[in-house]
Amino acid sequence: MRKKIIISLVLILIFGGITYFFNTPPKTETPPASSPAASTQVSENISVELSFKIPTSETESPAMSIKLPSGSDHCEVLKKALEGGNINDLDMRYNEEFKTNGVYVISGLGKTDSPWWVYKINGADAPAGCSQVKVNQGDKILWEYLGE
Repeated sequence: MRKKIIISLVLILIFGGITYFFNTPPKTETPPASSPAASTQVSENISVELSFKIPTSETESPAMSIKLPSGSDHCEVLKKALEGGNINDLDMRYNEEFKTNGVYVISGLGKTDSPWWVYKINGADAPAGCSQVKVNQGDKILWEYLGE
């Protein structure tokens, strides 16, 4: 009799353990709130100021505000200006030698055989081509035409 009780208790523990094992949800760690996996990546919009300067004028055009997603590059600023009607046309082509876009024509000013447009960021010469440099909130971008 005692043997039957012990066998019954062992069977109850075994079946109870198996039932618990199969009915317990797996443990998962919740990443901290600051980790990228914890939140969906929302593209934050930023604003930059865009202006132009041509050789026949000593002054810059009035600055226009351009809004675009964070992480955008300086070529995308020009594309947004074109989409928003701030400039009339844009001839920008990828240059294999320099691994960036060259800006040939903005609003009818320029030459289709060479890129004469250069840009400055917050008053300083750009460190690389427009597709290689990301914009930051509040950047003041000046595109200047160096051709004749």
